[in-house]
This record gives sequence, structure tokens and C-alpha cells, in this order.
Amino acid sequence: MSVRKLNVAFTSLVCITVMFMASCNSNQPSETMQLFQSTMDIHNEAMAKMEDMYNLKMELKTKIDSIKLSPDSINTSVGDFHDIIDHLEQADEAMMVWMPQFEIKYKDEDNEENQNYYKDQKAKITKINEDIDQAIAQAKSILDN
Repeated sequence: MSVRKLNVAFTSLVCITVMFMASCNSNQPSETMQLFQSTMDIHNEAMAKMEDMYNLKMELKTKIDSIKLSPDSINTSVGDFHDIIDHLEQADEAMMVWMPQFEIKYKDEDNEENQNYYKDQKAKITKINEDIDQAIAQAKSILDN
């Protein structure tokens, strides 16, 4: 085989390898898209708890009614139940406020501004998710007593 043919074969192999590597990298989501997706994953996790929060709120209201009928039946005051209901409602409201302000239009443009936007949104929805978890835990705890 001549040197020229070896050079052509080697160059072809290098070009094929570079194209393969480029196509592999293009399948990787951008940092902006990854931030968007992780934000949406947290949102979806929090949304899955909304029905549980509603059911707990109804249970707490039922418990309040039973306490009012028989005040000696429980050591916890009605005010404690109302505080936890308020916490559940605040967590729910935070989610309802966050959702309409969240913008998905930036997910396809990979730049620092969009990444900062999704980092901020991820921090906000993470806090909301934590508040939901805390409100649910409080409600379950008081209902178990």
C-alpha cells in the first residue's frame, strides 16, 4: 500500500471518528436542558403530593369537628390543627404561584443567563417541595396522636 493511500485511509478514519464523537456529544442534553429537566423533575415530585396534602387537610378539618364535639377526647388544641392546615395551604399556594411564572421558553438556548434562570427556578421549586414535605409530616404527626 502506498503512503498516499495510507494517508487517505488514516485521514478518513480520523474524520469518521470526529463525526462519531460529534454525533455522540450532540445527543447529550445541554447544561440548560439538564437544569430545566431537573427543575421539572422536582416540580413533578411536588405535584404528586398535592392530593395527599388535600386529603390530610380534610382529615384535619374532620378532626377539628370531632374535637369541638368532645373537647376532652384529645390533648391537642384546635389551634394546632388550624396552624397545620394553614401550613398545608401555604405550601399549596406557593406551588400555584410558582407554576404560572415558570417559563420553559429558555430551555433550548444554552447560555449563562438561561442557566442562571433555571438554577434560580430549581432553588425555588426545591424550597416549595421541602415545605410540602414538612407540612405533610406535621399533618401526619398530629393525626397519629
